[in-house]
Amino acid sequence: MFTRPSPAGRSLFGLLALFAVLLPALEDRSAEPDRVGTDAAPVPFGLTFRHRDGDMFFAARGGEYSVDANGRLTVAVYTHENPKFDFMARPRLELERFPLTGPLAVGMVVRHAKNCDWETEATPWASLYIGIHIAPTNLLVQFVSATPDGWVVAVSFDSEDAIYYDGRAKPQRTVGRFEVRRRASR
Repeated sequence: MFTRPSPAGRSLFGLLALFAVLLPALEDRSAEPDRVGTDAAPVPFGLTFRHRDGDMFFAARGGEYSVDANGRLTVAVYTHENPKFDFMARPRLELERFPLTGPLAVGMVVRHAKNCDWETEATPWASLYIGIHIAPTNLLVQFVSATPDGWVVAVSFDSEDAIYYDGRAKPQRTVGRFEVRRRASR
């Protein structure tokens, strides 16, 4: 048989219900993959590493893309060196052999969660170079707009800490925007 909860029980239930509603709003959403280009300010052309010690920006140097005969996308974006963060060289991001389900289109979002434990010619592969090679996770590439020579793409991903390698290391989110041109046939 159901009995009505006491006033204290109703208050506790109400508090728990409110907490359940508010908790998602309080969570850290920096690692959410759907946050490509959704910040209040437009993402500048280049890569911005959102490190806990402050943002590290590298201006865009260019990018290229291709779709092979099997419908697999390869995208590569390149940056200029930033003397303030010279230990990171000239960061570059690549996603290779990602299987497409249709033609490239404005608004299309490509999601690559993580690399397999082994690389083959059949598996998609992502790589980030920041003076060392690391594997980005939760990579998104969004085709924002078409240009006469290609696309403007927004990228976002998570990666290892670019500065610390000890107990202070924390994962970091990176966002960027690039113009990519069709890669010349090799």
